[in-house]
Amino acid sequence: STRKESSAASDVYKRQIEEAFPNPILEKQPGNKGTLVTFFGKELLKKYLVLSDHLTKESEEFINWAAFKQSVK
Repeated sequence: STRKESSAASDVYKRQIEEAFPNPILEKQPGNKGTLVTFFGKELLKKYLVLSDHLTKESEEFINWAAFKQSVK
């Protein structure tokens, strides 16, 4: 089922994140009350989003530069 596959995939991603960072990113709440993002997790996500935005802009500039260089002969 799609829900089981999605859950299995999220478990894999969660394990990979836990292995990559010594500080916890997610914190499971007792009594099956969900999972919270830790302070470190929020910081990490903010920094990732800033980096992603920067790389997107840099990529656009590079593509525009390359396209311009291709058109000038």
